[in-house]
Amino acid sequence: MSQRTEQFINLPPSSVRGQSLTLDLPRESRRSFILRRDGSRDEAGAGYELTPGELDVELEGQGLIGAALRMNATTIWFEPAPRTHVPYGQSGRVTLRAAERTFGPFETMIGIEALSDDVHAVARLRDVPLAHGRELVSFMLQSAERGRATPIRPRAAVQTDITDPARIRAVLQALAHRMATAVIQWGGEAFSASLTQFDEARGTLYWSLTSPSLGRSFEGEVSIEVAGYNCVYQMHVPCVTRAGDGLVASLPDRIDYNRYRRYRRAPISDTTVVRFEHPLWREIPPFDRTLLDVSFGGIAFVADPVKDALYVGLRVEVIEIASTTADPILLRGTVRSLVASPDGTTTCGMSVEPRSPECAEDWATFVMQALNRTTAPVGDRVEQLWDLYTDSGYFNLSGKDPHEFDSLALSFRQVVERTRSVPWLSYQAVWPSGHRIDAAASIVKVYQGTWMFHQLAKRRGGNGQKAGRHILRDTYLRAFEYIQSDANCNWVLVYGEAHVRWMQRSHYAFAEHFESTGAAIARPFNLMEANCRLRAEATPLNNYRVGAAAPDERQLIVDVLGRTLPQPYIEACDLVGQRFDISVTKRVWSEIGLEREREVWVARHRSEPVAAAIMEAGQTGTNLFRLLDSVRLIELAPGGEDAFLPLLEKAKAWFLARGKSSFVYLREHPSAHHVEVSHLRDLGEGRVWVIRSDLIPDFLELVCELTSQTSQPQPGRSESAVPGPISVRGEFMLRQG
Repeated sequence: MSQRTEQFINLPPSSVRGQSLTLDLPRESRRSFILRRDGSRDEAGAGYELTPGELDVELEGQGLIGAALRMNATTIWFEPAPRTHVPYGQSGRVTLRAAERTFGPFETMIGIEALSDDVHAVARLRDVPLAHGRELVSFMLQSAERGRATPIRPRAAVQTDITDPARIRAVLQALAHRMATAVIQWGGEAFSASLTQFDEARGTLYWSLTSPSLGRSFEGEVSIEVAGYNCVYQMHVPCVTRAGDGLVASLPDRIDYNRYRRYRRAPISDTTVVRFEHPLWREIPPFDRTLLDVSFGGIAFVADPVKDALYVGLRVEVIEIASTTADPILLRGTVRSLVASPDGTTTCGMSVEPRSPECAEDWATFVMQALNRTTAPVGDRVEQLWDLYTDSGYFNLSGKDPHEFDSLALSFRQVVERTRSVPWLSYQAVWPSGHRIDAAASIVKVYQGTWMFHQLAKRRGGNGQKAGRHILRDTYLRAFEYIQSDANCNWVLVYGEAHVRWMQRSHYAFAEHFESTGAAIARPFNLMEANCRLRAEATPLNNYRVGAAAPDERQLIVDVLGRTLPQPYIEACDLVGQRFDISVTKRVWSEIGLEREREVWVARHRSEPVAAAIMEAGQTGTNLFRLLDSVRLIELAPGGEDAFLPLLEKAKAWFLARGKSSFVYLREHPSAHHVEVSHLRDLGEGRVWVIRSDLIPDFLELVCELTSQTSQPQPGRSESAVPGPISVRGEFMLRQG
């Protein structure tokens, strides 16, 4: 279970506690946002889309054959001209003709290709000389500056509007708290700014201008794009007036939320460089540029697009990230963006991926350090981590006596030490403070594609409310961003206490908002603890025959689970056909000498299966509330709950044979008789929280917002992640890739 955090998170007034924190809208309205699976990994962008008439395609001996729709330095997609024969599958010489310039001729292969859900002709240019390649790159950039060409970009993973006034104020308050950077568009120009003040009483915002703006009046309406944690907020402000070196603006009545990236970016402050050779023109000297910023999926550096012959869509197969403090890391990548700055420089943004599993581990470590400078992995601070659980009150949760955990200390240390050198299996994110740890969150890969977030704890007092929020935020960021670094993560799982306000406002409200998409759930359960040495007073074993599930019975169990449980739940917990035996997870754990297994027993009445127990065991110290030593009971036929009691008694013997003194029962069935007579200890109401991994950026956006608040939440306030109808995509800040 997770440590309580009310001591440093503002609570609603007692008069409104217990009310729903989700948006008070009909269920259908929650379907109004766009949510795409891995949307930010969509098409990298093959160059630039062109305005019709910007560039024509002429074939030697035939003349005009079409108008270009899209181009890069080696490929032209075009719409054939009416009544024109296009020699598909044949070679020829093509000339590209613009209003004031002509390019070519080029040796070309004419083909056909699907493009944006349609089919178009394509001219693939062969052996383009460097000088001509630079001319084409220059043409694309100049067309973009004139508004006649648009870089192809990935579709947003999430697009939505925020229209609820309370929600708008919460977002603006969070943005002002961290002085979020922005781009203000007025009179056809764009100006850099930051949000430095939100006067809620007067309903005004103060924007400090960071780019030249002398002589600008800024009267009237402006459009503003503001950088969030990992998204862009876009708003139209109806009234703006000049005030000193900045602007005073009224509040918008709508904010558009656009999240294109999966990963947060961080600046690089040392002498790390990016190196690669141009994949098309080897006569260009090898690149050796200072790295500006990184994310798990991208890098940025200063470039000269024309001289360097870089264009959106260029693929580079070998990229070296080199520093004076570590071995080089090899990546591959694609140019995503070329953004001109007011000082005349251009920043090149590339999406990247490691070239090998070894490089993936090194890259994750490098980026994690850049992203999270206030937190750290636990390293050799295991004793300090154990002290934190004692001092924070974590061992008092669910009515526990701290001395109950003494027997787990040795196993806990063993798990931390054995998993430390194994990537993407177990991780502890900590906030170190001198010779102690002030906060920690643990994550563990409990199933093939699922990480469990657990054991959240924070030291009480001494930090102040504001610092306490920052500690919570940064600890969450390190833990969840480590999960993001695992390319094989599909789901995130939490077993949380039902009535902790932080969990209600963050985890549960977020899941409820996305539940209708099939990407998240927050499902109630009761956590019960069973002592393996305490037997039930009456066990009707004579009515049932209990034994290991046969193959056909296992399939029956999978079918029943598929009908009765939400899809995110069964997918995240490997309660599906091919992963049901958790063999992959068991093998990974056993390779470092740790326990992980699942066994299924069935209770039969007159040879017919009526109920089943799914028993799982994990290394005892992995979770200190023994969540990896668990039982789920499933009714397979009407009246099957009568067999729960004998199944629980068999489970006690099963765990005892494995040296386990207790286990937890994840109770989801309303039947109470088997609980009353089985001597189970009630550890409290909980909720199983599951989100799909591509929602992690949106969840962290909410975490950052909630931990930035400085005033008491108001009654009726919405806390869901991104409520509202469909939004439009941003155009200026999003050009940065």
